Amino acid sequence: MTKLAGEHLCQLYRENHGLETVSLRYFTVYGPRQRPDMALHRFCHAAASGEPITVFGDGSQRRDFTFVRDIVAATRAAAVTLDVPSRIYNIGGGSQVSIQRTLELLAGIANRPLDVRYERTEAGDVRETSADTARAAAELHYHPAFTFEQGLRAEFEWTLERAREPLPRRVKHAAAAR
Repeated sequence: MTKLAGEHLCQLYRENHGLETVSLRYFTVYGPRQRPDMALHRFCHAAASGEPITVFGDGSQRRDFTFVRDIVAATRAAAVTLDVPSRIYNIGGGSQVSIQRTLELLAGIANRPLDVRYERTEAGDVRETSADTARAAAELHYHPAFTFEQGLRAEFEWTLERAREPLPRRVKHAAAAR
């Protein structure tokens, strides 16, 4: 609701004050430096450490995952494209992938079986997401450059690199102070 309200506010400012805006609706963004509470981050962390993965639902839910570098490309295009009308653009990765397929790909990338545990679907969970990016393609020349597997591999490799890094100095000092 807040995102929709923001889009309406932009439209109101355009109509009342002539302020041109562009709104981008990002679909399931993932990649290196992703928020730790997001599913793909948790999946990659668990795959790297051998911890169990919890899936809410049966895994057949489908998402239009969008790699963060494609998000950056779309955002830049929206910022620099001339004569873009005040519009709303869907920015997606170009294909739907099930959670089950995601875990299969991740197991292959991690080169190990995953310990997947299924729980009941959480209330309000969306069954499928899919971005119609035709307007973004036509007007912003946006076309996703990364396949889901390329992006998932990049996120997993980033997770592995982070796992090998020593703890930051401030964390070591905080632990010593306890």
